[in-house]
This record gives sequence, structure tokens and C-alpha cells, in this order.
Amino acid sequence: MKKLLLIILPITLIVGLVLGVIIGINCSSKTEDKSFYSIGLPEGGEYDPNEIIIQVITNYDSGYNFENQGINFSFSDNESGAIHPYRNEFSATMKTVLPSDKTYDGDWQKFHESIIKSSIGCCIAEFTHYGTNGYTGSWTFHVKDVIYGTVPDETVRVIEEHKNTSNLSYGYERGHEYLLFFSYRGYSEVYNQLCYRFEGGALFDLTAMNNLKWHGGNIVLDENVTRDEFIGYIENLAGKYGFNKK
Repeated sequence: MKKLLLIILPITLIVGLVLGVIIGINCSSKTEDKSFYSIGLPEGGEYDPNEIIIQVITNYDSGYNFENQGINFSFSDNESGAIHPYRNEFSATMKTVLPSDKTYDGDWQKFHESIIKSSIGCCIAEFTHYGTNGYTGSWTFHVKDVIYGTVPDETVRVIEEHKNTSNLSYGYERGHEYLLFFSYRGYSEVYNQLCYRFEGGALFDLTAMNNLKWHGGNIVLDENVTRDEFIGYIENLAGKYGFNKK
């Protein structure tokens, strides 16, 4: 019996040691995977605007006239004077996703092509928090109302690397409500929720209603255009011409 124990004990110790090493390696690899997310999510992939699956919503006026609504698009340098905390480190630009051979009958069509068509959703949301995590910025919004698309959470968190973020994204004011256009990014283990990216470099302050900018320039409203009419204008664009179904 003693001889049998002498044989079994060393074998048991060796097996236990091997199992301990294997478990330790697995735990270490999981920790490394977690650390990947701690420095920010990877950049969203490039996509061809012609491959976007357009989804059309029915809640709009099919006879809506976009030309005579007192909403004008001014194309100018809208990023001068904007504060970018990493301006010296990165060149911050937003790419305009437009087919090079496309022609437009109106500026509203270009606005649709470069923002709404590529977005998966739009909502009225209050800006609540901004923070940095390495080379990545995090913008948090509390959703008040959905204009189009599916907004799965009461909170929308935008995750973007500073080098690919529009200067306008640093102009959000805490407590103000914005018309937020966003695209799907992916799941973040850091925040334990879905995260998104800004679409079109838009900064539409619905609280002030005097700070309506996007990466193509400014939006100028006639004095008699109300907040609800402006939102309805955007909703009708998405309804008549569609948005990204992804």
C-alpha cells in the first residue's frame, strides 16, 4: 500500500503542476485581450457608399418640398476656431463619403448622401460626458427621442480615435441636446455595451439652435424655422431617400 501511495503521489503532483501552468497561461492571455480594449477599439472599416443597403421609413410626407423650407446649406470652412485637444499630435479630418461622379440638384441631396445615407440612426440626445482613453475619445449621450433607425439603448456612447475625429466633435456642451447621427462600431468590453461612431462630423445644437454645422459647412435657418420644423426636415430626408440598414 505504501509503495502504491509513493507512486500515485508524485504522479498527482506532476498532473496538478501541469494543469496549474495551463490555467495560468489561459488567464494571462485573457488579461492581454482585455488590455487591447483598454487602449480603444480599432477603427471602423472603410466602405463603399454604393454598397450601402438603403432602408426607407414610411413616416414622412411623400410630397415634401425640400427646396422651400427656409433651410440653407452654406459650404465653408466650418472648423476654424474649433478646439481640438490633440491638434498638434494628429491631423483631424472627416472624409466626405461621396461618389466622385455624382451630381446634385440641391444641397439637401449632398447632405443626405454624406450623412443620412451612411448613418444607421439619428436621435435627439443630451450630451452628458466626454473622456479620453489613450488615443481614443469617448462621448456619452442620453437619448431623448429617436428620429429614424434603431437606437438599442437609452445611452449612446461614441468611441473614436482622435486622429480620425472631426474638430466639431469637441464642440459639444454638457447638458445641451443635439441631433446625433451615428453608425455602428461594435461591442466594447470596457463599457459593456454597443459603441458607435459619429457620422458626417455633424454638430447640431438643438438647445441653442444657432450652432448647426457639419463637415460640408454650415446650415442656416430662416428666422421663422422652428426646432420641430428642422427636425422634421431631417426626418423627411431619411424617410424619402433612406438611410443605412446595417
